[in-house]
Amino acid sequence: MTWEKLEQIFNDLTRAHARKRDNALIKAKAEIEAIQREDTAYYDGVYDAIKEIKNALKQEADNGEN
Repeated sequence: MTWEKLEQIFNDLTRAHARKRDNALIKAKAEIEAIQREDTAYYDGVYDAIKEIKNALKQEADNGEN
């Protein structure tokens, strides 16, 4: 076996591993982004719900004072 052949094997193996690694990182990044979007949507929903409840309570209080 020649040095050139060994170098080619090394390059092929490292390229294959790099592709596998890159694909895993792409999938992981997509999962992280999905979790972050879900988290943001959750907190936005809670914030909006609390805001509506506060407005309803204020309106109730204002109507009770009249």
